[in-house]
This record gives sequence, C-alpha cells and structure tokens, in this order.
Amino acid sequence: MLATLTSAHFGPHINHLFQLTFKATTAANLRLISVEEFPQAAHNNSLRTPFSLLFCADDNMAIADNCFTLKHPTLGDLPDIYVNRILPPDPRDTRPHYQAVFN
Repeated sequence: MLATLTSAHFGPHINHLFQLTFKATTAANLRLISVEEFPQAAHNNSLRTPFSLLFCADDNMAIADNCFTLKHPTLGDLPDIYVNRILPPDPRDTRPHYQAVFN
C-alpha cells in the first residue's frame, strides 16, 4: 500500500487531522498543512514522484522521531510511516511541526 501512495492521495486532506499511533497508543494528533512534490528528486525508474507531508500539532505535545501508523478516516491506517520533527517554516509559529517523506 505505501509504495503506491502519491501526493494526490493526501492533497484533498490538507487541514485535516491525522492521528499518529505507536504500538496501538495515540502519540499525537497532527494537522496536515501542506503536500509538496519533488520531481527533480525522481530517479529514471521511479514509480512515483517523491513528495513530503508537512504537519503541525495543534498543541505543544512533542513526539520523538519514529515510525508510526498514520490514521485518517478516509485513507485508513498507513503503517510504518517515519515522521520527524522539523523547524517550523515560519519562525513565529511556535507549534511543533513534523514531516513525512515518500521517495
């Protein structure tokens, strides 16, 4: 399933909440704030255009970088998504921000 995901699967869900779970325990609720493609990073035999998902937490709950199950009511459970904390795109935004990259 993960190998067939593209940015188009996530685009309609910008501003939606996703739940991160780790070992069946909720780690955080994150809001998808952007989906960005990186066509210049694609290899000749790539099955998809690489893309990233940018999330922010609605609260200050910080989570450690790890593999999580990403849950969404429409997309279902997406296991083994590596999510890491990143600097906010806007330095005035103090909420924790996270990124998942799909190569």
